Amino acid sequence: MAAGEYTSVASQREFALAQVDVERAEILSNARAEEAELAAMFVEKGVGEDTAREMSREIHLDPEQAVKVHAREEFGVDTDDLASPTLAAASSFVSFGLGALVPLLSYLVGIESAWPAIALSLVGLFACGAVVTRVTARTWWFGGLRQLVLGGAAAGLTYLVGEAVGASLG
Repeated sequence: MAAGEYTSVASQREFALAQVDVERAEILSNARAEEAELAAMFVEKGVGEDTAREMSREIHLDPEQAVKVHAREEFGVDTDDLASPTLAAASSFVSFGLGALVPLLSYLVGIESAWPAIALSLVGLFACGAVVTRVTARTWWFGGLRQLVLGGAAAGLTYLVGEAVGASLG
């Protein structure tokens, strides 16, 4: 999971930086048109035409500042706040590692039945979904139930695929 997360975030970052490089080349090769384009964007946002032209002129005095503003305005990329592939991979590794321990807890204390592991997993899914709602607009019970249903469905589907190919729990 960590390797997949690293690759995904690295690819997104590289794509954003490639877009920024294209924008930089456009600004360096066609400064007047890019300055006019930025002024037009400001006008679309409600800035007066004279003010927009002056803002764009000021921004374009520093080509790197112009690149940053164009990247943010044109495709929503903040060059100073791109995601870190290493941090994403480390977070994924720790999160999935801790999450994998939850169903193993009952086995670690000597219980050999699968039912306590299943129950702990379902409680863990609900708890994670409920906790996530601390940073969203959803209620805790909605987030918990959504995570429980989706995680439970994924686990059930995984079990059915295992059964279909002849794998067993014992």
